[in-house]
Amino acid sequence: KNSNTAHTNTASSTNLNTNTSVINTNTAVSESQPSTTMVAHMDAGFSPKSVAIKVGDTVKFVNESDDLMWIASDFHPTHQKLPGFDEKNAAGKGGSYEFTFTKAGAWTYHNHINTLETGAVIVE
Repeated sequence: KNSNTAHTNTASSTNLNTNTSVINTNTAVSESQPSTTMVAHMDAGFSPKSVAIKVGDTVKFVNESDDLMWIASDFHPTHQKLPGFDEKNAAGKGGSYEFTFTKAGAWTYHNHINTLETGAVIVE
């Protein structure tokens, strides 16, 4: 009898540890806060050209080039792939533009001043 009781207690203890571990994992995920990802506009274009973020995160575009930067959603010139994702003004060196992505998808963009400069934000 004693060995069966000990075995049962050990099994119960193991189950409690497993459940505790699952609870801790779920708690960590739910505490995730929105974050900001930086993208630099350089003389050669955007760096990095593509970023992956989560819904609710923000991307901050910083102009580190000697040229003007005007971030706009594709497609040029209407910017309607993701309406609202449009700086609507050109920023000089040191200027920045932030956009918070609230919808999942692959959102491509361009520099409205130089449409050959392109990038993508992947929102999961």
